[in-house]
Order: sequence, then C-alpha cells, then structure tokens
Amino acid sequence: PAMAERIERLGCPGSRIRVQRLGTDLANFDFVPPLQRSDQKSVLMYASFREKKGHLYGVRAFSRAFGEDRETTLELVGDGPLKDEIEAEVNRLGIGSRVHFHGALPHAAAIQILRACSVLVYPSVTAKDGDTEGGAPVALLEAMACGTPIVSSRHADIPFVAPEGTCSLLTDERDVEALAAALIAVVTDETLAERLARSGRQRAETYHDLKEQAASLEAVYDDVRA
Repeated sequence: PAMAERIERLGCPGSRIRVQRLGTDLANFDFVPPLQRSDQKSVLMYASFREKKGHLYGVRAFSRAFGEDRETTLELVGDGPLKDEIEAEVNRLGIGSRVHFHGALPHAAAIQILRACSVLVYPSVTAKDGDTEGGAPVALLEAMACGTPIVSSRHADIPFVAPEGTCSLLTDERDVEALAAALIAVVTDETLAERLARSGRQRAETYHDLKEQAASLEAVYDDVRA
C-alpha cells in the first residue's frame, strides 16, 4: 500500500512494517447482485463535499456519459464546504433534473441507496493543499460488501483495496473522459457489473471482515507487548 511504501522510504525497515487492513461488519451488508436490482439506473457519489473527493470530476463524467439519457440519475449523498460549487456545476451542465442531493444521511439510509444503485463513482484526487485519502475510503469497502460495482481513481490505497479490473474500474485522477467511459461500461454491461460485484464481495470477505481484522490487530499488540 502507498502508506507502507512511504514509511519505508523514510527509513523504516520493511521487515518491521505491518499492514493493518480496514475492516467492516459484513453482517450489516446484504449482498445484492446488480442483476437483482431495479431497472432504474443510478450513479451514486457517497462522500463529503471536499476537494479530495473529486465531485466536480464525477459530475462532469456523469454528464458526459449520460447527458442525453433522460432515465439514468446521479445520487449525491453527503454535505460539505463545496456544496454550492457542486450545485453550480450541475446547473451549468444542465443536468439538474436528474441529480438528487440527499444531504448527509444517517448511515443506514445511505447504505440503502448504496445497495440500490447501479454503480458507485469515487473519483478521489490530491487536493491543491496536498490533502489525500491517505488510505482508501470506507465507502469502497461498503460498496464491495453490498455488491455495488465501483468506478474510482488510481489514488492513495484505492488500487490496493479495490484492485483494478477485478473489483473496480480505475482511471487516472481528474480524467473525466476515462471516468465517463468506465461509467458507461458498468451501467450498460451486465456481465461486467456482475463480475465486479461478486469479486468485490469475495475480496471484502477475504480481507476486510471486521472480526478477522480486529483479531489481526490484537495479535500485533500481543507481539509488541511480548
């Protein structure tokens, strides 16, 4: 992962670095394959409205991919300092009738939308002030647990958590054209969406089960204490 590599470059011996993966309680996330979801297509952005989350690029990619499609919607779950700027961009692009701002919802309500949507787009970027994800957004783990296909960026540890081509389609940061192409691919190709969904759930079960990760972290503390 990116953080482990950075620590090693600072001089820490690789043999002393342990990667502790994020965990999520999989019992709270029913797997819903894309083929069992509504015929109504929707793209979800589920993040706080901050620069590093890349909302402007996601909105532009949605417009480029589905600008002429009057059925597919963009669902925005979250709030934050860039809300006015994002709303202005939606209006500038002329897609306001198909973009729904849900605000900052309770977690359970946000997950209901995540379980119903066609794809989660998470176009993270390095902000002008250097702010980054650091690791990988928890929303990606939740999407994988639910069986929601992911379109994201090659940013921080996202490629490590949701490997490209297996659990996600990834693009370079700020690449609107590539994001749009990836969204079209997932929304229109049922076989691709199903494969990404099932691989994502399998990876979540293998590497990100909360109970197993808690036990792994406890073992690290035991080693240090010993």
